[in-house]
Amino acid sequence: MLRPLRVSDAAAIFALFNDWDVVRYLSSPPWPYTRGDAEAFVHAITNPADETVEIVFAITLEGKLIGTIGLRQRAASNLQSGDGWNMGYWLGKRYWGHGYMTEALRALVTHVFTLTRSEEIYCGAFADNLGSLRVQQKVGFVHEGDTTLFSKPTGHELAHVNMVLTRASFEMLAA
Repeated sequence: MLRPLRVSDAAAIFALFNDWDVVRYLSSPPWPYTRGDAEAFVHAITNPADETVEIVFAITLEGKLIGTIGLRQRAASNLQSGDGWNMGYWLGKRYWGHGYMTEALRALVTHVFTLTRSEEIYCGAFADNLGSLRVQQKVGFVHEGDTTLFSKPTGHELAHVNMVLTRASFEMLAA
């Protein structure tokens, strides 16, 4: 199930996210990750300063937070060929390999294509994050290009794979 993020989610986020195997695959979180970082993240999401902030949902299993998935509007850049929605996500390590993220990503993609006029959605992952790239492929995302992206946790530029999903491709897969 997906639900809006709550202030009370900070403890669960910290417990799952304070794990190098999770954070190393992401670009923006600090490392080491602290409880204060989790609280600041949740506060920023639940009390946005403006409309450009990321929209984040808790991914839950039997009512318990197991990860998050979000989307934000981004301008065309080295990460995506056009302006539009860009998705990002993470899942606690003990929940990897069970299909939860594929289900969550498919649900959010369906939501975006149902409620907006967007013709494409962008996503991506560091090149060594084969699990995340496979999740995107299962939902219908295809390779759009390669670039590098700075990883705050590692402190280095890393190879990044850009992915895109068009409305037409998604509708064909859903039919």
